[in-house]
Amino acid sequence: MKVKVEPISFVYLIRILCLLFLSTLWVVNDQWNNGFILIFILAILAGLRWRFKIPFWLSFVDLVCCLVFLPIWSGSIYGIALSLFDGMVRGRFYSLFLIPVGVILASVHEVFLFWYLLNVGVIGAILYYWKKKLRPNDT
Repeated sequence: MKVKVEPISFVYLIRILCLLFLSTLWVVNDQWNNGFILIFILAILAGLRWRFKIPFWLSFVDLVCCLVFLPIWSGSIYGIALSLFDGMVRGRFYSLFLIPVGVILASVHEVFLFWYLLNVGVIGAILYYWKKKLRPNDT
């Protein structure tokens, strides 16, 4: 029996891993309520993307939520990986500008944040080209 692997399953996996990473940062830090609210909002938006085909501009809601929570919880800067990943998966390569913005706005762990965002962006680009190879007319 041959199993056919689709790129969309990896898209869901990466979104879940990004949320799990944020959850880990939330548990490690002392600010319980603030991080939970942000992760809850991002999880709802990721669930909406999973269930419905929504426009790309809704990724900016993720980005705005992360930037609004930045003065309250410094770990929220890692949430921009979701916006970066959604942009790269959809072929919006100008989303790469979120990497320098994130590194500039980060107060701690700039190198780790840079590599995290770069890896998420590269994985998103790989999944975009994989999806494009399977269905050339679907973007």
